[in-house]
Amino acid sequence: MAMAQATLALEHGIQLASEASGEFDLVGIGEMGIGNTTSASALLCALTGATVEEAAGRGAGLDDAGVLRKREVLRAALKKHATCAAISPRDPLHLLCSFGGFEIAMMAGFLLGAARHGLAVVVDGFISGAAFLVGRAFYADLGEHVFFGHRSAEKAHELLLAEAGATPLLNLGLRLGEGTGAAMAMGLLTSAVTLYREMATFAEAAVSDIQSDEEKNA
Repeated sequence: MAMAQATLALEHGIQLASEASGEFDLVGIGEMGIGNTTSASALLCALTGATVEEAAGRGAGLDDAGVLRKREVLRAALKKHATCAAISPRDPLHLLCSFGGFEIAMMAGFLLGAARHGLAVVVDGFISGAAFLVGRAFYADLGEHVFFGHRSAEKAHELLLAEAGATPLLNLGLRLGEGTGAAMAMGLLTSAVTLYREMATFAEAAVSDIQSDEEKNA
């Protein structure tokens, strides 16, 4: 991407978050695309120092030959940008220009805009997780504003979650990025908040919280 394009994508994401904050308390992000696990893997390598072998997974279902080709593409991309500012986490805009897709840039912008407005966001799988890493390179405390929806079956997602210091809410072996895991996790969060706000306490339900002597000695 040209720098102007990356900047515009970030700005659009920020604007969408601003609009969403006026309507919702909780939102989720995801994406739809084929091939963008390669972009996400490149960003993971550039931002964390992960190796190509650690970052390159099967994506939408590559065979062994496809994974090897994917690694070759990643090595070539990382080598091309290794001597410029794009490889530095301190320069996330140039990094986006070098490796990111428009969807990753917009999700990163959305996360930044949501944090600004206090809007909680559920991050879906591997690719939206890469957008989180980009957003965090702009704003170090971004992790305080997000939940991670699920643990993806994509091999590098485990590494990404560890880098983010995140524990996902679900682990269902999903290999989807279209927001499926985020939507499921949002239901879980909504239920948790409802229980917290509406569930009766022991006192309200007239239930004793004092153990009997028999229970204590069991």
